[in-house]
Amino acid sequence: FDRDALLNVNQMLGGFTWYLLLFFLGLIVFPFVYIVFSWLPDRGYPLMRMAGLITTTWLAWFLGSLKILPFSQLTLWLCIGFILLLSAGLAYRQRESLSKYFSSHWKHILGIEAIFLVIFLFCLSIRLGNPDLWNPWLGGEKPMDFTFFNAVLRSVYFPPENPWFSGHYINYYYYGYVIAAIPTKLLGLLPSIAYNLILPSWFAMTGIGVFSIGFNMVAGLRKNSDQIQLKPSEERPF
Repeated sequence: FDRDALLNVNQMLGGFTWYLLLFFLGLIVFPFVYIVFSWLPDRGYPLMRMAGLITTTWLAWFLGSLKILPFSQLTLWLCIGFILLLSAGLAYRQRESLSKYFSSHWKHILGIEAIFLVIFLFCLSIRLGNPDLWNPWLGGEKPMDFTFFNAVLRSVYFPPENPWFSGHYINYYYYGYVIAAIPTKLLGLLPSIAYNLILPSWFAMTGIGVFSIGFNMVAGLRKNSDQIQLKPSEERPF
């Protein structure tokens, strides 16, 4: 991590680039999301950021666990390139369907993006009000979180070494830190900066996921009610 890099010197630019990266990771896997959630009214669009992060993470973690490729920035970009190649082929095959979806749902898509941005900025404002990771009475478990996060970032292969238990590895619960490490390593952001962007990102993705569940339930119920046809009552002879 280069402390003098532009994204680390200008933290506002770093945060904006982080936001765009999450959108990019979601966009490149949207053709897959579109197929998997084709039965939903919103086609899973609100979930694409989560899907992009999880897909990239699993591929990088799998390669690192088998010691095929190290957990490095180059490996992550190779994984993204591979996913992008597959996604481009899939998008080409369903180009007409995707084109119709974006042209007919663009208002809904803009609304989703606006909701995600509002939730993200709301949680980010909370972190800006208390960004200290080491405060003994306000920090909570953040120091331990930050230590595990750095252990994963420094790992070449998986599982990562345990910073609290020399000579041993972190157990199964480290995978969430691998997900958080993906955008951090891709952009080269300092961990102390990235940590305060991770929580708002998780919060926003959780919020938009809840919105997606509510929207699909309401839209599905409305669609079912529109399809109900009342049948005339049958007269029974006395």
